[in-house]
Amino acid sequence: MRILGISAHYHDSAAALVVDGVPVCAVQEERISRRKNDAAFPLGAIEWCLDQAGLQPEQLDAVVFYEKPMLKFERILTMALRSFPRSWPAFPHAMKNALGGKLWVKGTIASELGVRGDRILFTEHHQSHAPAAFLGSPSRSAAPSAQPASPGAGGTKTRSKPDSARMRAFATPFSATPPARQRS
Repeated sequence: MRILGISAHYHDSAAALVVDGVPVCAVQEERISRRKNDAAFPLGAIEWCLDQAGLQPEQLDAVVFYEKPMLKFERILTMALRSFPRSWPAFPHAMKNALGGKLWVKGTIASELGVRGDRILFTEHHQSHAPAAFLGSPSRSAAPSAQPASPGAGGTKTRSKPDSARMRAFATPFSATPPARQRS
């Protein structure tokens, strides 16, 4: 199975290619564009990864974006409304970022790569960290990893149990109760 992973429209856009569970290549867009922290859609990084593997976009079994844009948009709106009016200064910037690219990323991927919509998938942001850590290691099995979330990061924490056959993730409810402050 040939899977292209994409991170875009935040900081350090990137692309990575996994073939039959083995990482083939990965590169940040800034290495191609020479623009530090390049957040643009990583077309240069995607082309580089496909060239390294000798693949065309239509040969990909899946293209996976590193987060679910609608879920994040809903979270941004909810957090802005909960903290209104304090959130007002940051609200226009957050809306510009969301409406400027991420919400439409499925269409961008389809049009830029010519990949069918049914091959474009989305994962939850914290779940995208587990394969990044596991696939880069020399081991084919690993201890469970945990990605804690903050109240603004979607309300769950994720624990993953990777092995060579699959990556299992377990989402657990996040307690919004902040930890006690330490006295200095």
